[in-house]
Amino acid sequence: MQKYLLIILLLLPTGLGAQAQPAAAPVAAPAGSVAPSLKADSAAALHRLFAKRRTGGVIYTVAGTVFAIRVVASSASRTTVSTGGGPITIDNSPSGGAIATGVGIGLLLDGIGVGKLARFTKAKEAVIVKDYDQGKPLPKAIRRRLKAKHF
Repeated sequence: MQKYLLIILLLLPTGLGAQAQPAAAPVAAPAGSVAPSLKADSAAALHRLFAKRRTGGVIYTVAGTVFAIRVVASSASRTTVSTGGGPITIDNSPSGGAIATGVGIGLLLDGIGVGKLARFTKAKEAVIVKDYDQGKPLPKAIRRRLKAKHF
């Protein structure tokens, strides 16, 4: 009985009539104001792109460093168990290959992060925005990375 009641309650909203929201009336710009130009939109998109890439660089670098440190720290794990005959130390450390693989993955993440941080510095951002404001086209690598989500 409870199952049927739950199913009915879940399906009840689908039987109700759906209504679309009315279209929003266009809002006129106040007198004396200038609508933002395409250049301003593109410059703002450039700023967002560079900020997101720098954030990604920091995240990759921190994650890689933490991962590598965690792998190295786990290599030194030992457990002492008390028994009737005295304490026994058990070595729980992973093999050398596992440690090397873990540290390698951490360093790979560090490399990706540092690469992002080096390619998307604030100085490079300022140069590209200045050149764009002077009428020069955006570099191909930057044009390729600009997506609709940045605008």
